[in-house]
Amino acid sequence: MTEVIFVGLGALEALLGGLWLVGTGQVMIGERRVLGIVTVLLGLAYFGYGAGEWLRIEPLIALGALAFLVLPFWELWLGIVIWRNPEMTRHAMEPARASEQFTSK
Repeated sequence: MTEVIFVGLGALEALLGGLWLVGTGQVMIGERRVLGIVTVLLGLAYFGYGAGEWLRIEPLIALGALAFLVLPFWELWLGIVIWRNPEMTRHAMEPARASEQFTSK
């Protein structure tokens, strides 16, 4: 039961997280090309780790280990990009105003 939870759900997390990173990277390529490409590659490696865990393929699991080593540097890079862009920071700190869009008309 423990292996089902740790391996099964860990692999599912890696598969879904990899898909999210690939999709996010594709969206980022338009504005930050290198960061977007790195994000897609990181997502593919993370997805490969999940597939390797499920299918018990050691090279894919090793590829995922590389993704886990690169992930903190990617997070730092993304944080710096967001922090240095005052437009992104200003919008992130403002409360959501979706309701004003519909009530002001």
